[in-house]
Amino acid sequence: MKQLPLIQINPVNGDRYYRNEYKPSLKYASVTNILANTISKSMAYGLQIWRQKQIDAGLDPDIELKKAAQRGSDLHDWTEKYLNGEAPRVIEEYKDYIEKIQQCPIWKHIDEIICTEQKVCSDKNVIPFAGTFDALLKINGKTVLFDLKTKNADKNIPTKELTNEALCQMQAYRVCLKENHDMDVDRFIALYVYPDQPAYPVHASGEALTIYENLWIKRLRNFAEQQLWR
Repeated sequence: MKQLPLIQINPVNGDRYYRNEYKPSLKYASVTNILANTISKSMAYGLQIWRQKQIDAGLDPDIELKKAAQRGSDLHDWTEKYLNGEAPRVIEEYKDYIEKIQQCPIWKHIDEIICTEQKVCSDKNVIPFAGTFDALLKINGKTVLFDLKTKNADKNIPTKELTNEALCQMQAYRVCLKENHDMDVDRFIALYVYPDQPAYPVHASGEALTIYENLWIKRLRNFAEQQLWR
């Protein structure tokens, strides 16, 4: 699959966005930024509660978020190498996570690794948007978008509201793949990885994909209506 000339831009005091060298006049909103700015009231409230708990424990919530982001980035890099047949070095700090990733039965069913860590974009909807997905796989003959999520120890399995965010994110990438690469995605898999329990996969396929298609369109319009993108 040919990579488009997309450049990810991370301003120091602003939100991530993308540029497309083929269409330099356009500025593409980040998929993750769109979702972060259009979360439900209940999720926003949950985030406030989490931040207060960090403060009550003597922690800085912003620092804790940066640590989680770094962990996610490090484990994404490790998993990308693992999927591509390399033997990446086991980072001692993440040893328990890596063991749970390796033990996941999904890998036994992969027919082909189409690509990993691919930037994709769309400019045929309300606003241009772009993002980077973790992997596109062939599993049992089906084209599958794969996303890795890492969680702290002592956490319950993700709620439906939380998994909807991951599946909605993959729907955005599904739109991009169809628009620019004429590829049809048959299934989504979001894999939640913990250091202290087996990895927890969340799936969507068939008619369920329509639910996330409608949800993504709603979030995209909400983002545009708030005039968050200029």
